[in-house]
Formats: sequence, C-alpha cells, structure tokens
Amino acid sequence: MIRRSNFSIVGDLDADQTDTITAFRQGDPRAFTEIYDSYFEELYLYSYKKLRDQTESEDVVIKAFHQLFKRYLNFYTLSEIRAFLYTVVLNGCKDHLKYVKRRTIRQKGWIDLTADDPGAEYAMMFAEIRAELYKSMEKLPAGCRTVLEMIYIEGLKYQDVADRLQISVGTVKSQRLDAINKLRHSFSLKDLYIASVIHVACLLFY
Repeated sequence: MIRRSNFSIVGDLDADQTDTITAFRQGDPRAFTEIYDSYFEELYLYSYKKLRDQTESEDVVIKAFHQLFKRYLNFYTLSEIRAFLYTVVLNGCKDHLKYVKRRTIRQKGWIDLTADDPGAEYAMMFAEIRAELYKSMEKLPAGCRTVLEMIYIEGLKYQDVADRLQISVGTVKSQRLDAINKLRHSFSLKDLYIASVIHVACLLFY
C-alpha cells in the first residue's frame, strides 16, 4: 500500500522537522516510520517510471530505506535523507535493468541453442538439470542460497555480493563453494551424472 507524504522539504527546517531528524539520529523507530511514510510514495513513483514493474519498484524502494536506516547517524537534515534515498533508488533501478538485460541475452542464447543445434535433445537434458537445481536450491541454508542466487541468477560479481550482504569477498566465495557442494551431495547415486555436471550447468544456464 502506497502512503502519502506527511510533509515536504521546502526552505529551512521547521521545529517539527528538526525534532524528526533528532529522533531519527537517536534511532527512534517512530522517526523511522515517519520518514518512511513521508517518502515512500514519491520514491515508488520515481522507481516505477523507470522499471514499469510494481513489485520490483517497491522492492527497490524498500531496500533503499533499509540502507538509510543502517546509516542513520550519517544524516543531519531531511534534504540529505531525501537525496540519499533518491540516489540509492536510482542505482537500484539501474542494477535491476542491467540484470533484466543480462537475463534476456541469456534466454535468447538458450533459445538459439535449442533451435539451431542438431543436438537440441542433449541441450534439453541440461534444461532438466537446471530445473532440478532450482528445486535443490530451495533446500539450501539461507546464507548459501542467497549467495548462489545473487551470483548465478542476478549475475552479480563477488564484490557486489559482498557489498550488498556486508560480508567479505572470501566469505562469498566460501558460501558459494559450500552451496555447490551441498547441491552435488543432494543427488542420489543414480543421479551421479547430474551431480557431476551441476557446476557447469550453473555457469551455463543461470
């Protein structure tokens, strides 16, 4: 549900806005809620104009507020908060559009492969492997699954994943390897061939 703004940023800060900033910097949840309610709608509309997708637009805005609330000590005015939110939302929109473009290219490549390759039946076998991978990924521990999805589904680099999750690149690599090993072991002996190509399937089709 989109919420309407409670106030606007014009001129100097009035007493109420000063109180809001003070409470926000003190970590007061009520100030967090007030700022969220004040800016959500305009940020959502800004995001939607770029993405034309309601769910993705809302997700980008919510993530921007999450970043803001983690940095609440860094802001002294509502103008700074608003500028920060717009910057994060803009970057989030750009990242999503890049992801959509990469996904489209990969899907087109997959369609071309199955259409032109005389061994399309062989290629379809890998499609089945991919389907099994999706099912098995749902059973992974949250940390491993998130890292694997961000690398192979969102197409993010190790450093991007580390920055978003606020962990080291080494941890990202470790969780990725752990996830792949768990996926391999999730298959029974009769699926040993599938297990042996699981990593290659990830690289080719995610």
